[in-house]
Amino acid sequence: MASCALLPALAQGSVRSDRTAAAQVMRQLDRLDARRADLVQRRESARARLDGLVTAIGVTKVTIADERAQIAAARSALAAEVIGDYKAGAPDATSYVLGAVSLADLVDRMDVLDRIDTSEVTLIRRITGQTAVLAATRARLHDQIGEQRGQIAEIDSATRRIDSAIAARHHLLASITARMRARLAAEQARRDRIAQRDDGGTTSSGGGGGTTPTGPVFYGDCTWYGPGFAGDPTASGEIFDPHKLTAASPWLPFNTILQVTSTVTGRSVTVRVNDRGPFGHGVLDLSQHAARIIGLEGWQRVRIEIVSEP
Repeated sequence: MASCALLPALAQGSVRSDRTAAAQVMRQLDRLDARRADLVQRRESARARLDGLVTAIGVTKVTIADERAQIAAARSALAAEVIGDYKAGAPDATSYVLGAVSLADLVDRMDVLDRIDTSEVTLIRRITGQTAVLAATRARLHDQIGEQRGQIAEIDSATRRIDSAIAARHHLLASITARMRARLAAEQARRDRIAQRDDGGTTSSGGGGGTTPTGPVFYGDCTWYGPGFAGDPTASGEIFDPHKLTAASPWLPFNTILQVTSTVTGRSVTVRVNDRGPFGHGVLDLSQHAARIIGLEGWQRVRIEIVSEP
């Protein structure tokens, strides 16, 4: 009981089964698409963190090079100071001290040697400390890089699994769609055969409940369809609105105006044909609003009068 473009032309149970299956597959696809989008975002974040860690490793290498350059510069300055103070005259520290010409000169030379020893010790300690810190930093950064690469590999694996699931569900949805189209084509062919055989005469309506009209009035079984199909395109191309006064007919031309009267309640409503249906039983499918006006519930016998044809 819906648009000819969407529903198969078999028993109502098959119609609902196909539509329910398709809706479930589409909901699964929506969830999978959301999960895939989340994985893409997580991978981008992990990639950014990895790039930052690689950059930090580079900065550490530059820092090490700077430290070594500063140490080399300090050593050069120290050597210049030693050369200046030593005056290039004594072969060793003892000769340097004994070469003092006065007590004051001796004190100065002892102070120079003391400063040389202290500076050397400070440089060695600085080199050792900086090397240890930088080595620890590099090791930590390498560990973090390994962790990020592991996370990216896990995300890529999960993404591949989701892509496979999405492809499988697209295939399933295509199968359901093909089955629905095949049923629709079979129903259309059946109705074409009926129309050619009857050539406008009376006939039963695909499973009982009514006959094609020989005049402006005929009777048959009628039901309704509503919110479950709201927003779907009808067979005429319109969008189905359960709140409008419309109807689906297996054979009447689109835009035919009908007055439908319930033989149970006696109430009437005027509707316009804009869809095809019902399939497999009955002669008319009313919109939910039209069915409420005449008090129609489930299947009911109705009197149908053709008010005007396009």
